[in-house]
Amino acid sequence: MLDYKNKHCGQCGDVFKENDDIAVCPDCGTPLHRSCWTGHCPNEERHGNGYVWSENENKNTNTDTNNSGTPVIDKNRCGICGEMLSGNAVFCPDCKTGMHLKCYMENGGCPNAENHDKMRTNDDDEDFNGEPRIFIDTFESFAEKITNHPITNKETGEPLTCHGVTQTELLHFLGKYNLSTPRYIGLFLRMANSKKKTAFNLWAGLLMPYYQFYQKMIGPATILLIATFILEIPQFLATFESLATGKPVEYFAVNSKFPVLMEVLAFVSLVLQIITAFFSDFIYMHWTVNKIKNIREIYRNAPEAEYYEALAKKGNPKWFYVFIGLGISLAVYYLFSAFLFL
Repeated sequence: MLDYKNKHCGQCGDVFKENDDIAVCPDCGTPLHRSCWTGHCPNEERHGNGYVWSENENKNTNTDTNNSGTPVIDKNRCGICGEMLSGNAVFCPDCKTGMHLKCYMENGGCPNAENHDKMRTNDDDEDFNGEPRIFIDTFESFAEKITNHPITNKETGEPLTCHGVTQTELLHFLGKYNLSTPRYIGLFLRMANSKKKTAFNLWAGLLMPYYQFYQKMIGPATILLIATFILEIPQFLATFESLATGKPVEYFAVNSKFPVLMEVLAFVSLVLQIITAFFSDFIYMHWTVNKIKNIREIYRNAPEAEYYEALAKKGNPKWFYVFIGLGISLAVYYLFSAFLFL
């Protein structure tokens, strides 16, 4: 009897397990789970041509072909073994075939390699809804993918740009190895090439203005810092009086001279956080585009490598700027406290 280990059911495509009850078509030998057997073989139409199932035939029973003869990929299943993808999976940058890493290593490459020229089209990213779905665990790094296969316009086939800034420029400015770069490139391209201009960024609102300092947006970050300080003055005064008298902060919040003002400013502060969460990425996109265009003008006659190096130096987010923002905040609160003691 044949060993059906690692073989696939001809009906459902699942790999046979050790104790599975297997039925075999009496005409062609196609193995199936007994529960999948309906009385008809899935290869019945091929019987007239003398078809006989072979244990060496293509393992992936979930890959079909279209009218042009190129494979149609089921992105939810491994392109080699046919099992559902989960966990450690890799995706071919040329045809988007998904594979288990182990299967890819054993197979030595993508099973559709010979069809890549046929399968590479302008709508490779049609499932992205305008915001490219980036595969981090791919054969090429994200940087190589953007450099070699930039995301294109489905109608014209031309690489998408962000208000005249190329994807490669965005890549170097945002950081080739920054974990947030794939999100921002996809987001910027969507905002620049669609009507949608907002994106919810919880951390941008929750951690303002320090999130903006991290992105080196010194101007917007400073404005948010000043606005935050002004809105927190009543609360700061209540805290100051609490420390001076030993009474709880809540006492001064209720018995202050401007209790309504404190509530209004607290509400305004919340609204500011929400607005920042929705529009911070849009502001970051325009700030990025303007910075890149300015650097491009300065380095228009410089070697490409020098230009990209300048982009990386000026744009890559740095924690150092967060500490600058914290230092400014502490200095402002310290000076304000000193003024109150006078």
